[in-house]
Order: sequence, then structure tokens, then C-alpha cells
Amino acid sequence: MKTAAVICEYNPFHNGHLAQTEALRRRGIDAVVALLGGQFTQRGEAAMADKYLRAKAAVASGAVDLVLELPYPYSASPASAFASAGVRIANALGFCDFLAFGCEDAELSALRTVAEALRSDVFRENLKALRSEKENATVGSPLLRETALAGLIPDSLLPLLRKPNNILALEYLRAIAELSSPLLPLALPRVGAGHGEEGLAEGTVSSAGALRRELSKAGARRLAPYLPKESLAVCENAMETGLAPASLIRAERAVLFALADPPEPLSGYAEAGGGLGEAIRNAAQRSSSLADLYAALPTKRYPASRIRRAVLSCLLGAKAEDQAAPPAFTFLLAANDVGLSLLHKKEDRGIKIITKPAALEAEFSGTRAPELYKRAERLYALCTPAAGAGTDWLKKSPIILSSH
Repeated sequence: MKTAAVICEYNPFHNGHLAQTEALRRRGIDAVVALLGGQFTQRGEAAMADKYLRAKAAVASGAVDLVLELPYPYSASPASAFASAGVRIANALGFCDFLAFGCEDAELSALRTVAEALRSDVFRENLKALRSEKENATVGSPLLRETALAGLIPDSLLPLLRKPNNILALEYLRAIAELSSPLLPLALPRVGAGHGEEGLAEGTVSSAGALRRELSKAGARRLAPYLPKESLAVCENAMETGLAPASLIRAERAVLFALADPPEPLSGYAEAGGGLGEAIRNAAQRSSSLADLYAALPTKRYPASRIRRAVLSCLLGAKAEDQAAPPAFTFLLAANDVGLSLLHKKEDRGIKIITKPAALEAEFSGTRAPELYKRAERLYALCTPAAGAGTDWLKKSPIILSSH
């Protein structure tokens, strides 16, 4: 059975995601495994709906056979750590043949050329030197990275670094190479609207960001043309029961309180170095909302997504070494019969698949991972419309959609 892994967020699961899995089936893929980002996303935001609900939407739509979690802190990490953790989980399962990913430029040979350059010692030395120069103190990482690559790859390939899905694709390729993983990359052209487009697109495919904004403004029914009917039903039910749309804004007073008077310097947390942690603390002390906080921070040097991730790291206690550590576990979120059959093929390669959240602490007692995970779950519960609606997460069970 040919099996492809997809590292994703499905926030929400929309027609573009469905088209991606249909393209995989046309290429002869028999089973699709989704490694789904948990309650907080790579953009540093609360996912619009709980991970179990997003997993259910993907499996119920017939697109995905098995959904496992890419847990916090990896789910809300920079592209390199996000990709590395996802590739490590897919590799450790032992039953995935391919890693599939969407990108704006799906020419695999070009992407591989850039990914190899990103792995080179020359690139690392160039980047280190650029970061040490005073005149670059306010220059953002994307531009510094592109400058460090100049001369190592053809100039015609530099634009690949300016598109968000390409950036993740490059990190997936780099992670596969660094692990010497047998996973075969499958690059798929991104379908429909561009990443981050503001308004809903014409047709039936729109960006996830636009769908989330419309969901908050007009409700789930407005998304009907853009979601598979099963995903739409999940969204409608989540809104009716107060589980969506989740947002960190709902917990902003607690967030500002925690950031304004932290027990230790915020600079020690992931992505909060270089003065950003101190800036977050100072901004929290004079802000009355999260919008005020973000507006007061230096976005010329730091992308908005990095600032949001740094805020999360400071709140939840995640450090750079937590993001860099290989993941030790994943949660089973949802599966159909095909997905359940895949689980019987799992090899013992250092990744534990957890089915009952209550088992997490017992399995990993004495490590930082369970505490970070639990903090993320508790914070997410405050982000839902019915505050605290997710506090029963320890009692959750995988969603099994069996034909029997």
C-alpha cells in the first residue's frame, strides 16, 4: 500500500486540501496520513477549532485515512522546527513512503537545489556573519537568509524563498536530507487562492486565512461553497456548541497579566531573544489589548508570525531547545478503517502514538514535553467562545469513522 504523509493544519479543512489529496490518489497513493498541527498554529494563533474536530472533518470528507498530531511546541514553531518535527514523526512511523506538500513552485529539482544550499556550511557562515553586523540589526531574517544564499544558487531561484509554501517545502526537503530519511518528496502545485489573501476568492477554493476571517464575521454557512460538506457540518456544529471560532483574544487579559510581570526574563523563551522578550514585557505593561501589544512590537525586524509565536512561547514556557528536541510522541486524533490498518504496521522508531491523553504524563514522566503540552491545552480552553469548553481534553478519545 503506497502511503503519503502530509504535514498540515487544516484550519479549516477546505476544498484546496481536498484537491491535494485527490491529486495524490490520481498519482497512485492508496492511503493519506495527516500530521495535523495541534491547538496553536505555525502563525502563532489559536486554531479556529479543536484538533479533534479538524481531524474529523478531514477523515469524514474521505480525503484522509489517518490523522496524528504534530503537538505543541512544534506546531507553533518557525518553519525549520515545524518541518523537522513533522518529518521526524512521518519517518518514525515506518509505514509512510512519501511526504507530500503543496507549494507555489512545484519544480522539485529547483527546490532541491535551494534546499541543499540551505544545508551548506557556507550558507550558515554567511548568515552568521550577516547577523553579527550592526547595520543588519533591524533587518528581518527572510532578507538576511536570501542575502546569505546569493552566489550559492542561481539568482533565478532566489524568488523561491519569498513564498510561504515554498519556504516550508524547502524545510521539508532539508529535514528529509538531514535525517537521511527514505521518504520520497512529492511536490504538488498549490490550488486556488494565494496564501493569506484577504477576501474570499471566486470559485470554490479560497485561502484558509480568508475563510477564518469570514467564519468569524458571517458564520459557517457563508463558507459552504469553499468547504466539503462534511467539513462544513463540523464547523457549524463547533460554532453552535461554543467550540469555534477560537481566538487568543478571548484570553487577552490573562495573557497581558502574565506577560507584564513574568517570573523570569522573557528573553529565555523560544524566538524571544535579541531584545524581543524585553519588548514584549514592556509592551504588555502599557497595553490594554492584544492588538495594542502587537502594534507596539518591532514588526520591521520581526514578522508578525514570529512575534505571535514568541508571545506564545513566553506564555507557555517553551524554549528553543524544546522546539529543537526530536518529538517523542504523537496523538491519534482520527482514523477510518484504512488508517487503523496502517497503525498495525507501525515500527518502533522512538515515537509513541498516544490514544488516551490521560496516559501522557505516565508515559513521559520527568520530561518537559507533557507539561508544555498540558499548558497549551489549558490556554486553548480559554480561547473558545464557551470559555473552558475544552477543559475536558484529558478525557478525549480518537474519532474512529469505521464502515463496520
